[in-house]
Amino acid sequence: MSSELVGQHGIGSVYASIDGAFRTNQVIEKWLASGQGKGIFTAAPTPVKCAGAPLKMTFTTLSRLEESGRREHFDVEYMSPGTDLFSQPWVNEFVKQRFDEQAVKRRHNYRLSAIDPQAKQAEFTFVGPESEFTSHHELREAEFRREGLPTVITDYDFIHVVPPMSAHDFIKNSALIAQDGPFRGEWLDVDIYTMQHNRYPDVFGIGDVIGAPINKTAASVKAQAPVVEENLLAVMQGKLPPARHTGYTSCPMITGIGKAMLVEFGYEDNFAFMPSFPFIDPKDESWVTWVMKDRMLQPAYYAVLEGQA
Repeated sequence: MSSELVGQHGIGSVYASIDGAFRTNQVIEKWLASGQGKGIFTAAPTPVKCAGAPLKMTFTTLSRLEESGRREHFDVEYMSPGTDLFSQPWVNEFVKQRFDEQAVKRRHNYRLSAIDPQAKQAEFTFVGPESEFTSHHELREAEFRREGLPTVITDYDFIHVVPPMSAHDFIKNSALIAQDGPFRGEWLDVDIYTMQHNRYPDVFGIGDVIGAPINKTAASVKAQAPVVEENLLAVMQGKLPPARHTGYTSCPMITGIGKAMLVEFGYEDNFAFMPSFPFIDPKDESWVTWVMKDRMLQPAYYAVLEGQA
């Protein structure tokens, strides 16, 4: 699969580039105009920038399918490489229930492993317990296995691809990369609370590069920055790092065009909610949160980049 394919053969991916996102929209519009067909939405087997983004793509497309008046002519599937769809437990269950209500077929433990663009077929490798592997009537088992695991192939009219993500190669190819644990070989090896490298105390990490169970958001970076600053200064003075990152992250979860939830949570208590605004319930879908996401976040991101927020 090459990012050059985005916008062709029913393939979309908002991660490729700004132009790729534009071409993804064009592919979705073409699929809508056809009046029928099968759409597959995928998730990556790694942490990704904004964990809710693959779900947002699905929910916004569902809104467009429903507005077309021909929803019953479209099949929609969500292929998840794991058993969960979102790291925050309440939101995870909410998304599963909402998908069921909106007739989205959930396939768990399926990882996208290849695409045949000319045939409009996608190959998925089943990564769960083999005893749980079953071939559905929409999925036919291939004649081979990838990495020793069962592999299935399915047709599609539209597919949204979420690429696997990791730290940059110059980190992956250095001694700074995690040597063991869940982030081994992929992410910077840091203490998720102090942001200090676990083996090189003069090194600190911030942002998407770090190995952490959550945190791939701009809101996380904003929360990490003062922790890194305080701890870096302390270490330079020969002291232990005093500040701790709570794991705070924020995801304005779009659940349809014109509505969203403001999901804020952290490390403690099994990723419990950490709401910043007392007047916004993280479990409520609202137009206010949609406006915040649609109109306010871009200037807020730029303000963070420029050190003004």
